[in-house]
Order: sequence, then C-alpha cells, then structure tokens
Amino acid sequence: MPEQSREHAPPEALVRSLIEAENSCDREAAARLPSAGSIAITRAKGREQNRESLLDEIATPADPTLRRRLEAVEVVPPRAIGRCAVRSLVATDGPQPGRFRNLHLLEDEAGSWRCVLWQVTELRT
Repeated sequence: MPEQSREHAPPEALVRSLIEAENSCDREAAARLPSAGSIAITRAKGREQNRESLLDEIATPADPTLRRRLEAVEVVPPRAIGRCAVRSLVATDGPQPGRFRNLHLLEDEAGSWRCVLWQVTELRT
C-alpha cells in the first residue's frame, strides 16, 4: 500500500466534509470536494446529477430539515497510487428516515483528495 502524502487529510475526512456541507446547505464548502471533472453522484433512486446540479441541490435542498448522520466510514483496500474508494453508511433523520450505503471514488488532485464518483444505495430495513 503506498504511503499517504503528508499534505493529504485522510480520505474519510472528505466524506465527513461532504456530509457536513449537505447538512449546513453550504455550497461553497461542498464545491471544494468534488473533482472539477466529476460525474458527481448517482442518487439512491437512480437519478444522476452532474457537479453543478449536486452543488445546487446542496445549497437549496428539497427538505432543508433533513439531517444526515455518518454511522460508519472505511477506506476500502487496496489503495492505488492517487486513488482510493471510501465506503460509508449514512442515516437520515426527519420526516422520512432512512439508511444509505455510499461509495466514493477519490482521486488525488494537487495533494488533496477530490470525489470523482459518488454512488448512493438505499438500504431496506
């Protein structure tokens, strides 16, 4: 496994930052996290969003009271040089609680992790 650059925050920190940006409706904070060329996200219901659409939805969500809680996060081995996958479990609180498995593909961009792909799957409980 390659050694992580000292400039990098741990990959799982990016996932935590994305959750915080979503909860605070902070488009500016979220804009630093996806790669400029990323596809962005495939939502749990199969809807794909590009980077700009994702950032717009973070800034003005359909339900601004929805809160996400990160229940688990792990870097999935093996890590390649300049790339890694992070798997997380996110729960939502509010009128429609749920649990979601998230998979993020991260790439090193100038010493910082950036999200290239983000896939969400709703878990049936």
